[in-house]
Order: sequence, then C-alpha cells, then structure tokens
Amino acid sequence: MQVSRTIDHTVYPRKALAEARQAYREYCSVTIVPLSGQRAQVTISVKMAYCESAREVILEFLNYALDRSVQAHFEDE
Repeated sequence: MQVSRTIDHTVYPRKALAEARQAYREYCSVTIVPLSGQRAQVTISVKMAYCESAREVILEFLNYALDRSVQAHFEDE
C-alpha cells in the first residue's frame, strides 16, 4: 500500500520527517519530493511484510512525524 500527502514544512519541519523516516524504516519507505514554497509531496510505501497492517503503519508514521514536529516547535520557542 502506498499513500501520498502534501505537507507544509512550517508544520512538519524537515528534521521531524527525517526522524520519522528513520524510526519507521523497518516498516515503510518514505519519499519526499520538494514542491514550491515550503511544501513537499510525501509518499509512504509500506513494505510487503507489513501489508496486512498497512493502514496502521501509515497512520502511525504520520502521527510520529506530527509528534516530532510539535516537539521541534516547542524547542524553538
């Protein structure tokens, strides 16, 4: 299963996405393509071994990235 989302780096800093990518490397591969401005296209591809739990893996990846983003924003204050 594969899902693509457009994200804004003002909400999801690059560091937070890199940390999420690293944390979930066993479960999925993540491709990030820069778009105009502060936006990027994020594609999450769940690995075959986890296809039965694909929806859960994707949602957990996005939740982890959001959590890391919030932490990064608090650290910047």
